[in-house]
Amino acid sequence: MKQAILKIISSPSQKNILYVSTNKSVIKLYKTNLTIPISFYNTSVFNLNANYEFIDSLDVDSISGVDNLVLFSHLSSGETKYSLFKDKNETNKLYHENFYTNYFSLSDITVKSQELVNAISFNKTTEKILYNHSSFFENINKKIYSYYTDTRVPEICTVVEATYSVPSNFSVTSDFYIGVNEPLLTDVINRPISKLYYQQEALFNILKEDFLNTNPPANIPEVLPSSVDIEDLPVIRFDASTPDASKPAGDFVSYSVTRNKADSESKFKIYTTAGTGTLTSDYSHISTDDSPIYTFKYGESSVDINIGTAHFYGGSSKSFTTSLYAPSGGVIFTD
Repeated sequence: MKQAILKIISSPSQKNILYVSTNKSVIKLYKTNLTIPISFYNTSVFNLNANYEFIDSLDVDSISGVDNLVLFSHLSSGETKYSLFKDKNETNKLYHENFYTNYFSLSDITVKSQELVNAISFNKTTEKILYNHSSFFENINKKIYSYYTDTRVPEICTVVEATYSVPSNFSVTSDFYIGVNEPLLTDVINRPISKLYYQQEALFNILKEDFLNTNPPANIPEVLPSSVDIEDLPVIRFDASTPDASKPAGDFVSYSVTRNKADSESKFKIYTTAGTGTLTSDYSHISTDDSPIYTFKYGESSVDINIGTAHFYGGSSKSFTTSLYAPSGGVIFTD
């Protein structure tokens, strides 16, 4: 289904941010970069029915620096409603701010009109660029972990302090400079220019997106939405009446996953962890790489899951743990 733009609103709290509402979603953009959205706020964010509910209008007001997005919508049956989403526009720099004053500017780097162009003046410029590269690298001090959902742009999971290994081409050798006795020929000049370019390429590779295909590492604290942000979202959890089960070998272990609200579509995944003395071949193991997506359809409040076990011949009892993760249109209940 094609989406029609209904309204464009500037953020009251951040002058560089725009909200664009369509009949099915709200798109958040930087005014200075309209080609790459910051976020897509789809029907699951506003707790709307994806198949039967359509957006009519959007209003945005700022309270204490938080944008309150009020969405007016209607069901295909004609019923109208409004939804509220609080959008806190916080920025987090991934580098130390002392980089702003710890670099050579373009006017510092360029060869002055009164200077004689020779190996010495060229090497002086090279040295300043090398200093800028090193200063920028040393001031990168954070890393972002994010995940992709059906919103099409990554959602930030957490921002943590980080250190990076020095790229191998940051080792400066004599090839970075032009010798006093070397003629200023194109291949001689291009040699240090190429090495400077490879350093810049290494810096961009540090900042480039890298896919893990797993949850964040165990030592990374995942930042979850606050209770203010999730109070209107369905809470997904194992049914409290489903106890830890002991089953004969070869039987299915059955779970019931429930949610407390059924007025929209929600999704989640599961993964299993083998217990002590248990192999992943002893049961139908599910890793985070191959987890199926389970869906609560509109009006559904429970989903049943069955995990098979192998027929064992002798030996002690086996065990595994099943966990919920990667919710969409809801949040996972945590004790």
